[in-house]
Amino acid sequence: MKKIAVVLLSLLLLALAVVPAAAVTNTPADTAHLHVRADGSFRVLNFSDIQDDAMLSNLTARFIEHSIEKYDPDLIVLTGDNIAGYRCLTKGSSEKAIRSFMEVFDRMGVPVAIVFGNHDDEGQAVSKEDQMKIYREYGVTIAFDEAEYYDKDLAGVGTYYIPVYESAASNNVKFALWMFDTGSDDAVEDADNYDHVHTDQIEWYKAESAKLNAAAGTTVYGVAFQHIIVNEIYTAFGEASAREEGAVPYLGKWYKLPANAAAGSYLGEAPCPSYGNEGQFSAMRDTGNILATVCGHDHANSFVIPYDGVDIVCTPTCGFCSYGDKASRGARVIDLNANKPASYETFTYLYTDLEEENTLVNIEYGVVAIWKQIYLIFNNLWVLIRETFSR
Repeated sequence: MKKIAVVLLSLLLLALAVVPAAAVTNTPADTAHLHVRADGSFRVLNFSDIQDDAMLSNLTARFIEHSIEKYDPDLIVLTGDNIAGYRCLTKGSSEKAIRSFMEVFDRMGVPVAIVFGNHDDEGQAVSKEDQMKIYREYGVTIAFDEAEYYDKDLAGVGTYYIPVYESAASNNVKFALWMFDTGSDDAVEDADNYDHVHTDQIEWYKAESAKLNAAAGTTVYGVAFQHIIVNEIYTAFGEASAREEGAVPYLGKWYKLPANAAAGSYLGEAPCPSYGNEGQFSAMRDTGNILATVCGHDHANSFVIPYDGVDIVCTPTCGFCSYGDKASRGARVIDLNANKPASYETFTYLYTDLEEENTLVNIEYGVVAIWKQIYLIFNNLWVLIRETFSR
């Protein structure tokens, strides 16, 4: 009997040795257990392109804090270019840039999800992986590096989903909020081109959607968030002539907002998608669970455009230290409701809607704008000197 027991134990140990360890499924987003309110509502506040350095503008900080106070969100989503990597040339300045706004969110006590943009790691002082670790130091952060919980080889950093449950005591998922890392520069298509969502991320999304739908016994609807807009935006637009009011140029043609754009939409610049396209929008359309894909990246734009079953949405910059008209800086509110799971409502509000316009604010805005330009000039000069002497 002892010999049989030893043999069985050996076989068990051998089996355990050859079977790969199961992936961790209890993600920070699962642990947060976000849920709809008693009336079925769930509110997301979307800030995009803070894009500042270690000295966060007081204008931006106040706007963020007052936004949270007024709109009382259940979740905050940052859609990339959270810091200006090109102005954060040291590890310390990159870390301080992140902490400058995360301390505001932490103090307000609202859960925060993030995706990265093309500028976050542009200075290359701190990788996106290490930036995510800084975000994770804050208890309000429910974002995470998918390599720890899904697949270490999945493209990008910060592709994940957030389940929103029926109640605090329930494990029934009512909504799923999808976060996609759209990368930085696309070295394959064009060194000067932006990157995009890749095939493995798309396949992961389709597989996870199928699991969620199977567990719920119905379609689990939601919204996708990413930095760089999908290529299909120019199909959704209408072509225009150069003389038409509101028309913007892109790759030799002119475009304008289509007639079905939501009220309040505006186009201040040409959107900048990647040249590459591995089928993200088609996958979202065919899977049928994404109500809208919400992006940032193009600071002077704010629109909602229904297209082929999925709304294409752009949120303007909320930051005061990168390009963009002061009058168009703002943020977006997205409202979901479990009583109407296949629909959503959204609106943008501007800085001027929330903050009192006065002489002091205008002076502060002018000083910030001038200082950041001076700072950028000296920053670029320092980079040039450093690269020259490092050769």
